Amino acid sequence: MTHFFLIYLAIGFTFSIGKVVVDRELRDSFGLQKGKRIDFWGLLWWIVIFACVWPLGVWFTVERLVLLITDYKTAKKENDAAKPFEVTRGHLIKPCSIEEIEAQAVVFDPIGGAPNIPFGHLNSVWVTYRDSLPKGATLWSFRGEWPRSQWRSKILDGYVVSDGVKIGEHVVVKTRDVVL
Repeated sequence: MTHFFLIYLAIGFTFSIGKVVVDRELRDSFGLQKGKRIDFWGLLWWIVIFACVWPLGVWFTVERLVLLITDYKTAKKENDAAKPFEVTRGHLIKPCSIEEIEAQAVVFDPIGGAPNIPFGHLNSVWVTYRDSLPKGATLWSFRGEWPRSQWRSKILDGYVVSDGVKIGEHVVVKTRDVVL
């Protein structure tokens, strides 16, 4: 047991001396510059106290680095979240005809809260999208993830005009919030 305690103190002394050597503010406060009077007692107390509680010093040093990295990633994700959703080739699932889509999307609500037409309450959005399509357009179903913040995403399902390579306008028919 005493071996572990001696190893603990040795690591603490090494870390505390290294901290004094590396940290300019500590060197200035203890007078470790040319022409200044060295504060031996302050330096000795610093080394002894820091040698006993050195894991806290390591924690605060590492925590600062982790926070810098996390803040960078958060800022990057928040910038990404401001972008509008774009369908990519990786989101495409399969080609569909308008008839297939409308047949699969008919809503049957036994309570009668939604009309029994394709996409229910979203039918007007679908009809507007369908009517704006060029003649002979190929529709593809898609599913994509849209990051909204560091901890939240949306899964979007819908249909897009595409020939499998070039992506056109899309319509979203279903969204789900996902907490990461």
